[in-house]
Amino acid sequence: MIQAAYLTAIGMGTAVGLLLVLISSIVITKVIVNRLDRASDPKTFDEKEENIRQATAAAVAVSILKAKATESSPGN
Repeated sequence: MIQAAYLTAIGMGTAVGLLLVLISSIVITKVIVNRLDRASDPKTFDEKEENIRQATAAAVAVSILKAKATESSPGN
């Protein structure tokens, strides 16, 4: 019975330890990426707005093309 308790404690400790390692590796990766991103050329507010407008226009264009392709397909 004591051995079962020891094995359970070891298993739980291992699981918690691995979880902490995973969390810390995610945090460290995020810190590194943020530092590298900050070092790159910072975009101005206008550039960010233009990127958003371009992404929206691309999404609308794809939606329209997909709708036209669906309308003209022989199955419909």
